[in-house]
Amino acid sequence: MSEKNLRENPANIRSLIRRVQSNASHPDPFKRLGAVLCFSKIFLVVRDHDSLIDRFSMEIARCVIGTLKMCHGSIEFSLEVITGCEELLGMIQ
Repeated sequence: MSEKNLRENPANIRSLIRRVQSNASHPDPFKRLGAVLCFSKIFLVVRDHDSLIDRFSMEIARCVIGTLKMCHGSIEFSLEVITGCEELLGMIQ
């Protein structure tokens, strides 16, 4: 998509983020890990476009923080998720 199309109608990216969000809040730590890895790949594309950063960086950060919150109860299964979240939040910052 061109920069103009992304700025005016980022429906594809919004739809993709919504689908990944459902796994980010799943009780299974492996699905949460998959969501964090997907958000990392999505953010690599989003950061190249200023209009997308304005729209989606806070939404992605909110999902990642929610994923970290879910890791609080079962650390032994969630260490990879926590590490992935830390790396992604560093990229977003």
